[in-house]
Amino acid sequence: MKEKFMGRGKNGNVLMGGHSHSVRCYDFDGNPIRTFSSLRKAGEWLVHNGMTKSVNSGQVGITHAINGKQHYWGKDFCVKSAFGMIWKSV
Repeated sequence: MKEKFMGRGKNGNVLMGGHSHSVRCYDFDGNPIRTFSSLRKAGEWLVHNGMTKSVNSGQVGITHAINGKQHYWGKDFCVKSAFGMIWKSV
């Protein structure tokens, strides 16, 4: 069986495809709000609570917050939070 390469993409972000990743959101005081078994579940929760319009945009925002940067218009920008919460991989 062939192993998947889990390296970095063109923009330097860690490639996380292939299996689900648990994520946890925190408030700005460091108190945990909720833990999700996957990015998709977190994105669905964001849509359900009206914080974003699509699951995909929720997943992208969370991924940028976890990686700490967002690549936009050929430049990298520092990102520390998404949707008013701090996100971390569990």
